[in-house]
Amino acid sequence: MKLLLAIETSSQHASVCLFEENKFLEEVENDNPKTHSEFIVPAIQSLLARHCLKINQLSHLIVDHGPGSFTGIRLGLTVAKSFCFALKIPVQQKNSLETLAHQAFHQGSKMTLAAINAQRNALFFGLYSEKQILIPPTLGSFDQMLARIQAIRSNVYGPITVVGNGFLEFSKDFEKHLNIFSGAKEFSDFPKSSCLAKLADNSWTKDWNLIHPLYLRPSSAEENSRT
Repeated sequence: MKLLLAIETSSQHASVCLFEENKFLEEVENDNPKTHSEFIVPAIQSLLARHCLKINQLSHLIVDHGPGSFTGIRLGLTVAKSFCFALKIPVQQKNSLETLAHQAFHQGSKMTLAAINAQRNALFFGLYSEKQILIPPTLGSFDQMLARIQAIRSNVYGPITVVGNGFLEFSKDFEKHLNIFSGAKEFSDFPKSSCLAKLADNSWTKDWNLIHPLYLRPSSAEENSRT
């Protein structure tokens, strides 16, 4: 029996979910980032218990490795690595921007810009069509993001749907460029574990050392230590 656990902790909104033989069972969510560390393991335990399952029945695990909250990413990867090591099950990692874009595709979007507020007047962003990655996960200002999109404009068709909390944070900037972002709509603020699970492919590994965070810049603590 294939029993997949998905762990999403890269944002303010954490979640875990179970799929049994590709059938969705349940998703549990927490919207208080200050309690993600208290939420994650008990949520997994209670989720399994409600479906009369035991932790040693887990066969696969997928985890979001960022970009996003440094603390949240570390938490999710630590739990994922621990399960992978203890249960000797395969694991794979996917990024939060791809998860956001996938959520929009399921709701009818054809061309999606995933944008996460990276603080300090910056965005984590990526541009996706249903078939390819046009701009991989990147850190930059709104103007830098706009320049990247304009540079590949010939490959961009139709209105670009904007997803993620970066849309709200930079809403006035997006509104100035409706010729590019016409039809821009916020489908989801945060990536969800139920959608992360649907991104699972054949890139499984049992080597937990291959699971790494996707940090697009140093943390505040690391930057402060250099000054």
